[in-house]
Amino acid sequence: MLYDLGRVSLPKEVLAPIIEEIKDAFKEYNRSISGSGYYLKPIHYASKSIEGKKRKYIYLGRYWWKVLYLGRDEKGKAKIRWVYLGKNRPSNLPEPPTNPLEGVVFYSIEGDSENYYIEEKESSETLKKIADILSDSRGNEYYAIKAKRSHDAK
Repeated sequence: MLYDLGRVSLPKEVLAPIIEEIKDAFKEYNRSISGSGYYLKPIHYASKSIEGKKRKYIYLGRYWWKVLYLGRDEKGKAKIRWVYLGKNRPSNLPEPPTNPLEGVVFYSIEGDSENYYIEEKESSETLKKIADILSDSRGNEYYAIKAKRSHDAK
């Protein structure tokens, strides 16, 4: 783990499986509500340039959309319009899956393909969430121990 300029690095190999599991849970949820006209975006990326380096922020299961069917074009392809609804779930839909990383802000930095970053002020709570997720969901202590060792090696 690296402490640099108020941020903490986490190996992508630790976070990637968590992100994929959460993303898959939201995709399954979307399948269960298909036909409702609503969609919960499983993963959203937002880019920002800071100190000349591009940061790619990652948000999981946070944004709701209304999908409007507009008929078909001359080639027979369905035409739809996406209308952004915000962060609040439409009241007529069931609760989405729990996002164990809700509230965690993490990002990648251009030129570093091996790590994700979190802000140092959030690192202790975030690392605990990640270790809990990995040890609970897989029954595999390896990832939890690796995350803890990285944190302890400040």
